[in-house]
Amino acid sequence: GKLDLVVTKNIDNIVAIDDSGTKLLLSKQLDWEKKNMYSGIKIEARDVGLPGSTDPNRAQRTATHTFNIQVTNINDNDPVCDPTQYEVTKDESLAGSTTIAVIRCTDADTGPLTYALVASDPDSSKFNVVNTNEIATAAAATFDFDGSPQKIKYEFGVTVKDVDSKAASPPVKVILYITGVNEHAPVISPIADVGPISEDTAPGTSIGKAVATDADKGIDGEFFFSIQKTQANFGGLIDVPAKFTIDAVTGEVFTQAYLDRESISEYTLTIAATDQANKLDQTNAKTSTETMVVKIGDINDNYPTCVREVDFFHKVNLKTASDGDLLLTVVCTDRDLAGTTASTLKYTIDSGNGAGYFSMPDNTKGEIKLATVAGPKSVINTNVYYPLILKVEDGGPNVKHTLHPVMIQVEDTTNVPPTFNIGTGTQTVNLPENSAVGTPIGTFPASDVNEPSAGATTLKYKIVSILSDPITATATDVSGNPLYPINPPFAIRGLQEIYQAPDVYGYMVVTAPLDIEAVRKWIITIQVEDTGGLTTNLQIDVIVDPVNDNPPKWITDNKYGANNGRIVVNVNDETAAAVQIIGDLKAAGYIDDLDVVATGTKVDVL
Repeated sequence: GKLDLVVTKNIDNIVAIDDSGTKLLLSKQLDWEKKNMYSGIKIEARDVGLPGSTDPNRAQRTATHTFNIQVTNINDNDPVCDPTQYEVTKDESLAGSTTIAVIRCTDADTGPLTYALVASDPDSSKFNVVNTNEIATAAAATFDFDGSPQKIKYEFGVTVKDVDSKAASPPVKVILYITGVNEHAPVISPIADVGPISEDTAPGTSIGKAVATDADKGIDGEFFFSIQKTQANFGGLIDVPAKFTIDAVTGEVFTQAYLDRESISEYTLTIAATDQANKLDQTNAKTSTETMVVKIGDINDNYPTCVREVDFFHKVNLKTASDGDLLLTVVCTDRDLAGTTASTLKYTIDSGNGAGYFSMPDNTKGEIKLATVAGPKSVINTNVYYPLILKVEDGGPNVKHTLHPVMIQVEDTTNVPPTFNIGTGTQTVNLPENSAVGTPIGTFPASDVNEPSAGATTLKYKIVSILSDPITATATDVSGNPLYPINPPFAIRGLQEIYQAPDVYGYMVVTAPLDIEAVRKWIITIQVEDTGGLTTNLQIDVIVDPVNDNPPKWITDNKYGANNGRIVVNVNDETAAAVQIIGDLKAAGYIDDLDVVATGTKVDVL
């Protein structure tokens, strides 16, 4: 009756017979998560008979049993997370309700996992768990890289549990790093006006400083200074060459060239501060600007300058000059600052006035006057040039002066010819051709500085030549000038004919009829002579204006042949407005003694 048990089919060697041969045991630990069913396991029970014997009484007998092992699940595994730490970097513009990490955990057992923030971690208040395993910023959460105190790292834990509250160990750690955004431009503090700084300030001299701040922190808040523009006001700010430089780090401003107040007395510098100074990519760099006004102070560094006139000398007439008369005014300027001693000028005669004939009584003006000379003025030599050297000096400090030459000529005016009061240029008079004999042409009086008290009564007037244009003269005078073939139609009347007026001599009238068809322009030269025989000539052009004083007349025009049926109306007058013609007739104007067929004349065809 003794039996032996034998496993004839052992799935994964899951079972085994103990040493007594009577018990069936598990040979390894069951794991539902790996295999939950072992099917078709067979065991065989054998008696003590002889295996393989053919004797029924002695042959071994067996019985077989097939069975399955069903493994049931128990919660025997903790959740497992990989990775167990999440490090995330976001900039400070990170908005609320934004997912920053997805926690990835597994559990060999069945059932869902639960994720929760470790509430004891202070930073967890800015975050939530959403969608089971996502870590997101809280809806109202904000992050400021530039806050004070600055906070750029947020760290908190996340617990992961299964249905039996078995938790992953250790908890998952989430670390969020916040980086800055270039939100703010640098702000430059208002810069007070600088100076005035002396125009002889050496290059490299510090004259002021720009100060700036940037609300951003880190690399976005690092800025550098530059001078964007150097301008001066010439009726509006315009760019001018740079005279200043700035330390990019400290903002200190220096001169970099010598200055000249007379060229530019005030500079306006546009100083810029630009952030992201040490960033290779400055695409998002921000800049702000502020102006610095630099005023330049004056030093006495300019010499007076005087205007040299085309005619820099002055003539003195001894017969008309009086003591103290103003002879000449010298105009001088100094480019140094107006209203200061450096631009206040003093005038003196430095040399050339040994006899003391000239003076500058007001040394603040450039006026040279005839001095009060002891004895008669005749002591001053006439027709002599007196070269004077003026000294023009400023008021300093470091007084600077200029020597300026002028020339005074003392002349004896007995050698000066009379002059026409109207001037020396050609005079033009228009007269209609029907002007009556005796019609005045004009009055052309003259004066004589040699005899100012006698006036014009000592002067003689005459016509020295009369020319016609076009010239129709047939003879010439002794000088070869053409003469009109008949008596000239002009004359100068004598004193008794001009109402005894002492200041209107040179009175010329028409003495014969005028005819534009003969002469349209007369060129008259009149002459005035003083008692010393000195003369002056004046040209007067008399233009004869046309008058319609000739009727048209009929003439045969043989230029077109005897049988062409044309008759020309010869209009011997330039003022004829129109001529009526019949049939194939044309009007001709008589112009400058030429018969021409008029093409522009108004014609009425009947």
